[in-house]
Amino acid sequence: MSAAASTLDALPPRAAVAVGSFDGVHVGHQALLRAMLTFAEATGRPACVLTFEGSPRDFLDPSHAPGRLFTPEHQAQALLDFTAGKATLLRLRFDATLAAMSADNFADRLRGASLFCGEDWRFGKGAEGSPTLLRARGFDVHIIPYAQWAGARVSSTRIRAALAEGRMDAAAAMLGAPWRFTGTVAHGRGLAGPTFGVPTLNIPYPSTMAPLAHGVY
Repeated sequence: MSAAASTLDALPPRAAVAVGSFDGVHVGHQALLRAMLTFAEATGRPACVLTFEGSPRDFLDPSHAPGRLFTPEHQAQALLDFTAGKATLLRLRFDATLAAMSADNFADRLRGASLFCGEDWRFGKGAEGSPTLLRARGFDVHIIPYAQWAGARVSSTRIRAALAEGRMDAAAAMLGAPWRFTGTVAHGRGLAGPTFGVPTLNIPYPSTMAPLAHGVY
C-alpha cells in the first residue's frame, strides 16, 4: 500500500475504491477489500482504500461513541498487511468540513470511482447519501453482503461485545486473527509478579479503545 493520503484530491480517476470505517479489519471488511482488489486487477484500475480518521460519531456525538477495536496506527498497518501494497490508503479526518459536505459534493469528488461498500454505508451531511444515490448518478457500486459467524452478522459492534464479555475466541473468529493491542510499557504497582509468580508488562489502555472484560491479558 502506498503512503497514506488525507484528502479526496489524492483519489485517482476511475479508481476501484473500498470504502468504510474498517475498525478491526474483520472478516467482513476483508471480504470487501478482497472483492475490490480482484476487480482492480481484472480491470486495470488503480486500487484504493477510503477510510476515516475518527468516526462520524466520534465527532458528532463523542459521549456515545463506541470504543475502537484498533488504534489508528494498528488499523493502517492491518490494511497495509491485508492489501500487500496493492492499494493506496486514503484516510480522511472526520471534522466539521467533512460533516457539512453534501452527499452530492462528496460524490462529485469520487472522480468516477467504482465503489465497494457494505449494505448500510451512508455518506454526506446528515448521512443523506447512499449507494442508491450513487447508482442514480451513474456510479458503479458493488454492495458486499455481510459476513456471517455463528448464525449472525459479523460487525465491529459484535466484536466489541465479545471483548467486553471476555470471549476472546469469538472475537478472534470474527476478526480472522486473535485481537491484539500494542502500546508503550509503563511502570505499574509491581504486584503481578509476586501475585501470579510470573513477570508481566503493564501497558496503559486508552479510554478511547473498546472496553475489555476485567483480567490480565
